[in-house]
Amino acid sequence: MLAVQPGYYRVGDRIFYSKIQALTEATKTNTHPYWNFGDDVFSLVNWSSGHCPDIRLLYQQRARQLREKYDYLVLSYSGGSDSWTMLQGFLTANQKVDEILVRWPFKATNDLFTVNRNSDASNILSEWALNIKPDLDYIARVHPEIKITVYDWSDDINTELVEEDWLNINDHMNPGVFRKFNVYGEKERQMLDAGKKTAIVWGVDKPQVRYHHGNLHLYFLDKLVNNRCASVQDDRTAELFYWTPDMPELVHGQARMLYEYFASKPDQVHLAEWEGRTPDSKREYDKIIRSIVYPDWNPAKFQADKPKSMVWNGCDAWMFSELKSHRYYQGWEHGLNSIKNAVDPKFYQASTTGRFEGWTGFASPMYNLGPVYKSLDI
Repeated sequence: MLAVQPGYYRVGDRIFYSKIQALTEATKTNTHPYWNFGDDVFSLVNWSSGHCPDIRLLYQQRARQLREKYDYLVLSYSGGSDSWTMLQGFLTANQKVDEILVRWPFKATNDLFTVNRNSDASNILSEWALNIKPDLDYIARVHPEIKITVYDWSDDINTELVEEDWLNINDHMNPGVFRKFNVYGEKERQMLDAGKKTAIVWGVDKPQVRYHHGNLHLYFLDKLVNNRCASVQDDRTAELFYWTPDMPELVHGQARMLYEYFASKPDQVHLAEWEGRTPDSKREYDKIIRSIVYPDWNPAKFQADKPKSMVWNGCDAWMFSELKSHRYYQGWEHGLNSIKNAVDPKFYQASTTGRFEGWTGFASPMYNLGPVYKSLDI
């Protein structure tokens, strides 16, 4: 049983927090699910007006909001622009962060790679030495009051997957996700057992915008929200730092920044079109969005590319190459096939070669930010 989440799927008159359960029900009833992500709040926002104040102030306000809501806060930290900026929101607002949690398969991967700056997703293991550890060392030195937990999940792959594991995730079905995120720090566990109100905070996510029929729109995508679902258990709450109905002013402010950018540079708005998008244009789009909404992020910090698949995830390349004969991996393959066979193929997402890549995405309503006039539109 998952804890209450900000998004859910409706299939007929039934509500599901598990996408797999929703798609299974939709298959049985020949119904198309509807994904509701804060519709009652976000539909009331006047997206086409307003000017963003200093975005740093909104991040600080969100940090204060979370600090006032919980007795114990754990930040899920990857060292990327989302989680780094989230952490800065707390630190610059002088708000106490109780714990920073990092998960890493040290023992299982120590002999499988050498640190390098290749940006391919399969080189994510280099992020520890080139990015995450320097960040944690700095935090430990400057903010010794923050507990830092680095959890090695290598041995967890000796525990085979069960049906409940699959029901506790949504889009991300790669073999590592089950063991990377279902982790508690010792202090967090103590606070939960003591009845304290705790949360793990995720840096989800940069605003998504689409240029369509002459207008720029903001939308939310379930695949990005679902990134944190494996960390949610019946006694644990996961908070999204950026995409939250509790503070729509934050994503509204980000969205207005993006609108002002594209309105002033209409020659670049094609990057926000879905039709004809290429990997190169997507990377350029992400680079622009990141520079606008995360003004203090250092783009020179090493980051491996985002994985292209939510099943054959490049971040788990070492598992695909090293664990073929391992019972955990074989159990994962069996579970994947079972789950896949329970869902109508119309809900599949496939690669150009026809390989199963996960479930199709569900988007929120498109919230109109305003017109952007390309030269050909005038």
